[in-house]
Amino acid sequence: GGGGGCSNTPPPRTSRAPPAPDVNPLAADDTSPILRENPHGGTLMVRRLIGVMTVVAACSISSARGSDCPFGEGDENLPMGYSVQCVHLPPGFENYFPYLWDINAHGQVVGRLQRFMGEGLPGYSFKWDPTSGFHLISNDGYWGTATSINDAGQVVGCYFPTEFDEPRTTSVGWIWDQENGRRDFVTPDAGFPVPMSINNNGLVVGFADLTDYGQSHGELYISTDGATYPPIGNSPFVSPLDVNNSGLIAGHWQREAARWTIDGESEILRLPIEEDYIASGVRIADDGTTLIYATTTHYPQQSSLAVALPDGTIVDLGPLPISDRIYDMNSEGEVIYLSRDSGFVLWSPEAGFAPFIPYPWIADFAKINDSGVIVMAEEYESVMMILTPIPTPASIALICCALPVVILRRAR
Repeated sequence: GGGGGCSNTPPPRTSRAPPAPDVNPLAADDTSPILRENPHGGTLMVRRLIGVMTVVAACSISSARGSDCPFGEGDENLPMGYSVQCVHLPPGFENYFPYLWDINAHGQVVGRLQRFMGEGLPGYSFKWDPTSGFHLISNDGYWGTATSINDAGQVVGCYFPTEFDEPRTTSVGWIWDQENGRRDFVTPDAGFPVPMSINNNGLVVGFADLTDYGQSHGELYISTDGATYPPIGNSPFVSPLDVNNSGLIAGHWQREAARWTIDGESEILRLPIEEDYIASGVRIADDGTTLIYATTTHYPQQSSLAVALPDGTIVDLGPLPISDRIYDMNSEGEVIYLSRDSGFVLWSPEAGFAPFIPYPWIADFAKINDSGVIVMAEEYESVMMILTPIPTPASIALICCALPVVILRRAR
């Protein structure tokens, strides 16, 4: 598991970050990013309750849940203490389903509107807002998607100009916001750039296929103005997949999960698995807690989840259903996933495991934000289901008591 503060042997690197620009979202301080406290201040409970009340208020303005919600509504297996809202896709998208990728602290959701199987292309990158509804970002043609949204509403994604069975020239990475629309990144050194995550400081990370059809990967780090650093070069088998608000990155190096900064600090997150496996750090919280997806290489393959805590301790979250990869973690380190044995489960460093929705209820996508708001979707259903924790009188009273403390802490 390794010790805290990136103490393990770092992966070899072929390029280092250039001198820091005047404004560098990755600027390191003298504290290890893995051990850094949550930068937002306040307690998780208070910040969650404030966020929940904001999302609840926003959802009350949007359209009410439809009576023809095809899944979830009225199901006795749905958890207590949540309000349920079913959001239908806009007119003209009755044969599409929402392929979910991310949800931010304000309940804004991004992903791809994908046609049902057999219906053909195109698909559309989208952003959904609790107050203003769906925004179609682009007609992505062949398998592009919006992959990540930060709390400022900046969205990143990619698209492929040609079909997969044709020679591909490049993929195109882009950034979108409400004010400026969509802008393509210019990354001439990246054969097929795929932005995967954008943090609240505007740092974008992802990977780039340096040869056709993904034969090797290179690192991709770009700021919102399109500048790349470090230069994308010969860094095979390194794929950044997520970045937190402290600039700490999660991904994989060759066959192992890892977390690192572009300045060279890194930590390999080896799992206590006896069989041969391949692992990736797929999500990283603001304190460095890392969600790891692993799969064995022998047949039949078995996939599982684990969490690497900031001090390097590995927590096994158990096996996943065969062929299912339904999981997410918010920036507070809370995880939602579909386990093989218990249905949907919530896990957090403070509370541990909490069964959420048991079998036979199921969905194909699930994402969770910092307020505990969960969005789910199912293939072949043209709706999203929003599960919002309902504030109780006790929790509202807690906000009234604790809010002055949070304000004072942030003012320091």
